[in-house]
Amino acid sequence: MLMKKIHMNRKKSKFSIVLYLVLLTPAFCLAKVVTTYSLDSPITKTIEEWADQDTIVFIGLDDVLFTPEASMFRYNSPYRNFIQELIANLGKMPANKQLVETWYSQRKLRLVEAGWPEFIEHLQAKGARVYGLCAIPIYIKDMDKKILEEVRVLGINFTDEINKNKMVKIFEQDGWQSVFYNGILFSGPLSKAKAIVDFMKTSKLAPKKVVVFDNAKYIIKQIDKSLKVFDMDFYNIEYLAASQQASSIDPKIVRLQQEQLILNNKWLEDDQAKSMVELNPGK
Repeated sequence: MLMKKIHMNRKKSKFSIVLYLVLLTPAFCLAKVVTTYSLDSPITKTIEEWADQDTIVFIGLDDVLFTPEASMFRYNSPYRNFIQELIANLGKMPANKQLVETWYSQRKLRLVEAGWPEFIEHLQAKGARVYGLCAIPIYIKDMDKKILEEVRVLGINFTDEINKNKMVKIFEQDGWQSVFYNGILFSGPLSKAKAIVDFMKTSKLAPKKVVVFDNAKYIIKQIDKSLKVFDMDFYNIEYLAASQQASSIDPKIVRLQQEQLILNNKWLEDDQAKSMVELNPGK
């Protein structure tokens, strides 16, 4: 009889746990990963209609919102990973850090698509908060200020505060911060997925809808996995417009740009390098 009671109690206990978990499990949420090659696409039109005052939108910067002007960095260029290669060799060549800092400070940018400012304004007009999402591969002092200036020059105005704060520190490691700064979430030493989650926790955000634009599938998958723990609807957009923009690549111009950066710590844009090549065609 005692054993029967224990067995019955165990069954009740298991039922209670299952019921508890069911009650805690959020209702079905919309969770989509979508690929698009343009802002002029059905999915972006859907998001414009879907967004409201309970929506947060994160837009990646590099090769999503903007891209370097130099043709060296187009997707069809065999030289497009030049800066990443300098960073990858920092362990063997510490002097590369100065070269990378110089490139970031002297580079010129352009919008991947001219429609970004209008798209962002439409979302904000519907009440959505729209933030930039930026990952710099190494720590560069005051880079947040430089990138904010670059974004504003391009005519982009992100929602520049959260809970009436223009700056929110999220995480710090050896002076390198993951921080929200005037509308841009800088991931710092964290992954973009971790930075988004920690930003929402730190700021006590509970949006009903989230949209993320990025150009790297592995990042989109990380963010998708991270957001699934929240009771919200979300779209993760793999945005590949930059991959469709090819340019003619002149190896002489690229070689001069690389030489000037490595030997003289100076970055030349295409027009400057082209003029120098034309003055010395035999080189």
